[in-house]
Amino acid sequence: MDIIKFNIVKRKLFEVIIILAATILLSELVFRLHLSIERNKEQQNLFLINSYVAQEIQRNLSEGISSLNAMEYILKLNNFSTESFDSWKTTLFDQYNKISAIQLAPNGVVRKIYPIENNEKAIGHDLLKDKRRKKGALRAINAKEITVIGPLTLIQNGRKAIIARKPVFKENEFWGFVIVLIDLKDKLLKEMSDIDQKNLYYQLEGNNPDDDDNPIIAQNTDSSSGWMSEFPIILPNSKWVLKLKYKHLVYAERHEHILILTVFLFTAVLFSLLRIRMLNKAEKLKELEERNTILAAGITANHEIKQPLSVIQMYVDMIYAICQKHNVTEFQRFYPKVIDSIERITKILDRFNNIDSYHIDDYVKGIKMVVFDDKKDNENEKND
Repeated sequence: MDIIKFNIVKRKLFEVIIILAATILLSELVFRLHLSIERNKEQQNLFLINSYVAQEIQRNLSEGISSLNAMEYILKLNNFSTESFDSWKTTLFDQYNKISAIQLAPNGVVRKIYPIENNEKAIGHDLLKDKRRKKGALRAINAKEITVIGPLTLIQNGRKAIIARKPVFKENEFWGFVIVLIDLKDKLLKEMSDIDQKNLYYQLEGNNPDDDDNPIIAQNTDSSSGWMSEFPIILPNSKWVLKLKYKHLVYAERHEHILILTVFLFTAVLFSLLRIRMLNKAEKLKELEERNTILAAGITANHEIKQPLSVIQMYVDMIYAICQKHNVTEFQRFYPKVIDSIERITKILDRFNNIDSYHIDDYVKGIKMVVFDDKKDNENEKND
């Protein structure tokens, strides 16, 4: 019985371990799936923010750059006369609120600027001879297209600005440049302040053909890696890149992991307790069925054996009476032993009707036998 109980306990313990292991595995799978969904949401949100801000920057730049086409058109209407600049500079400048200055540079030398205040030092600046500007200027001439470079530190006032140049040609000969300046701080980077309020790090990377390294237009972190989203800003003959990443992940990995694991473990413990309770009930039900079966077998044996035993006793009594009549002493000697055996069998059968408990014992060669403990034996054991 001890071995059977030990096996039952071992089985319960094994089932509990399996349930806990399966629960931990399931909670981990659920967490990974949940994490993947949340990360995808974060990535989508980051992409939407990045694309919106990048498009706004591109729209603002395009608005300022489009003024170059108007300047070229007006210049051609005035037969490429730089003297006419004073007559239309104010009107044009006021129509494009994203630009901070406009310039005319015939033969690549800056001759006209508006507004002139804080820009005086740029007058006479030769773009084709200045090593810091020559490469970008030549690229614009060779491409015959608008070229955006920067941010650059302006020689006239030390401020950071984006420079957009368009080469102008007169009868297929290079005449010079029409130029617009877009101040970073005042005209361009207002959109970037919105990103600071969204739990994000950003880095806006520009383009400068006069330098091997692309300049950083704006950033709110010194980190240069781990960017989660990059969005291009396509400009004339140039490309910028806006990079974003979360300062702190919106999805709290560790806390969610602990919460999910706790919920699943709590569920597993409840399930294990329920399973143990079910197993205990099943064992009790099995024991009850086994007991009822044994009791029923005992009662059946009692009934089936007692009937022929009574007949045997009746015939033995008749034989004994005949032997006494004829004075047959040989049988009379065995009669008490037969009657005693019949009475012993009857007592054993009577015990089947008063079974209080039983246990299983080994008999021989691995065969088990049922040993009945009647009420009297149990009471005597208690009294002892």
